[in-house]
Parts: sequence; C-alpha cells; structure tokens
Amino acid sequence: MVRLNPFIYTFEVNDLRMDEPNGQPIAGFKRLFVDFELKSVFNWAWTFREVSLEGPLVNAVIDPDGSLNLARLAPPGPPSEAPAKPGDRRG
Repeated sequence: MVRLNPFIYTFEVNDLRMDEPNGQPIAGFKRLFVDFELKSVFNWAWTFREVSLEGPLVNAVIDPDGSLNLARLAPPGPPSEAPAKPGDRRG
C-alpha cells in the first residue's frame, strides 16, 4: 500500500517486495516512511524531518556466471559503440 499526503508532505509504502521470476525474493521492506519538510519546496533541496525503514530485506546471490542478482534491478545502460577496426574510417 502506498500513501501520499501532499498537505503535510508525507510518503509511506508498506510491504514492498521485489522477486526473481522464479519467486525468490531479491529486496524489499515492511515499511518506508518519509516526512519532507516544507522548506524543501522553497530551498529546491530535499530536506527531511524523518526517514524510517522497517524490516529491510536484501537477498544477494552470485549466479554461476559470476553476475549478482541485484544488478538486474538497475536499468540497462546506453548501448556501447563497437570499437573501430584498424583501417576503419568513420567520419
């Protein structure tokens, strides 16, 4: 459940869990609560009165190919350009 109160600048998420396709948990938490301060709006900077995280869960697993399961949570980066071959002229 997600709750956002724009009048008192609070944000709360309960029972968030991210799973692998096979159902194994990767990461999650029981409750995240963030209380922003009003001066954040005027200072153009994130300012918090309170941030609390209850029941964090992280299940880091190194796969047989050496990759970390948590790395799959990050968005893919931009495609890399293939290196130029000797004598290849681009321009």
